[in-house]
Amino acid sequence: YAVLPCSVAAVFYAFWLLPQIFFLKNTIDPSAALRTNLSIDSSLQLMDKAGHNHVASMVGKVVLLETWNQYCGNCMEAMKDLHPFLSEMEGEYSDFEHYYIYTNNEADGAALEKYAFNNKRLPYNDMKILHDKDQMLFKKSKEQGVPQFFFINRDGEVKHLSVGYTHNYATAFKIFIKKRRRVLLQKNLF
Repeated sequence: YAVLPCSVAAVFYAFWLLPQIFFLKNTIDPSAALRTNLSIDSSLQLMDKAGHNHVASMVGKVVLLETWNQYCGNCMEAMKDLHPFLSEMEGEYSDFEHYYIYTNNEADGAALEKYAFNNKRLPYNDMKILHDKDQMLFKKSKEQGVPQFFFINRDGEVKHLSVGYTHNYATAFKIFIKKRRRVLLQKNLF
């Protein structure tokens, strides 16, 4: 009977987890072609609650931008699943930052305050929320849907763009990064 749990785990690993890791490895691979030629530049207005633009502070760092809006259930799940892991990475590597980019075009400051900066549904209090003021991140990426994950290298170039979220993605993402994060950060492959 002791063989049964081991064989179930082996089947799970072989048929579910390995394909996820293989898929993620190929999508994060820096040689993989992006559908867009996106870079972080002065045309982006990624604003914090006080109205300060954070784009200039991102240059020279490895940055993960994760887009979301208040109506996206998958965005909330991604935040809940990945935030502790990404916060740990920020603590471990001083040149890595992670921001949540609110993408709805709220003209009313009160609505922006309610949905983006003081949203009661946000799973953690220490989340760095920015607002994509003119929706330029979406316009430049030419991708539809949220969440989107933008991995940006120290030169401000987007090295990987991923759209959508599932728990399979989170598991594969964490395994991929844990095994390779030091190399990825040092060699500027993100």
